[in-house]
Amino acid sequence: MIACGDQEPRADVDEQSTNAVSSTDESATVSDSSQTDQETVRDDAVGSASTGDLIAEFDLEVVASYPHDVEAFTQGLELDDDGFLLESTGLIGESDLRRVNLETGEIEQIVSTPLDYFAEGITKVGDEIVQITWQNNTAFYWDAATYELNRQVNYDGEGWGICFDGRRLVMTDGSSDLIFRDPVTFDEVGRMPVTSQGVTVDALNEVECVRGTVWANRWTSDQIVGIDPTTGQVVATVDASSIRYSSDDGDEVLNGIAWDETTDTFLLTGKRWPTIYRVAFIPAGEG
Repeated sequence: MIACGDQEPRADVDEQSTNAVSSTDESATVSDSSQTDQETVRDDAVGSASTGDLIAEFDLEVVASYPHDVEAFTQGLELDDDGFLLESTGLIGESDLRRVNLETGEIEQIVSTPLDYFAEGITKVGDEIVQITWQNNTAFYWDAATYELNRQVNYDGEGWGICFDGRRLVMTDGSSDLIFRDPVTFDEVGRMPVTSQGVTVDALNEVECVRGTVWANRWTSDQIVGIDPTTGQVVATVDASSIRYSSDDGDEVLNGIAWDETTDTFLLTGKRWPTIYRVAFIPAGEG
């Protein structure tokens, strides 16, 4: 499983990054009346670029569930090549990067971020894991095998979610923008405002890049949106309220999206949730 998208990260990504900035992903078109197209979206578990004002609507079908550390303040989630979860957790003094056995929930490998950093989303690029921070203006590049810190870079603004589309990093900062960055230098190379039928869509948080679509959960909501990064248009919405979890603390919101290309399913969890859910996106009303 690659970090996100349908292309393997390339060893020459630093040489290609400049050209990649101007590249756009090819996306399938979702017909506004074809049931066949809707089934294709269901089978792929992704929504691709749409034409016109059509927005595909999905519910969740829970395929399986796995234990999750209830102390993990989940900020980022991704599935590694060998089927282990990469997870970033937040909070000042508690942030870390961990490798987790999906089936058992056991932590196989872990490294703490500096105590005064609030970690956020992660994504894998080649043999490195990129971890961003909330208000520390810092991105860490960790060795994916040893979890040793290779380097760190500074950036302006907040960091919330991040994914890699095979050519460039796609980042969120809690606003309505998708921010595109060079995977090697972390320099900003562009940004795109996200809208739904002309209305701004804000509070974009954890993201996963899948076959030309950026899936993002919206902070404090049960909604996941599928975004065409070439236009900024929302092409799909997912109602995740069926797996909502809450406790007396009140901050256990949905936050964690990982794509499993081997099964065409997503893994979803939230902050301090006891469960990770394997789900399929199915057309609304068919569950």
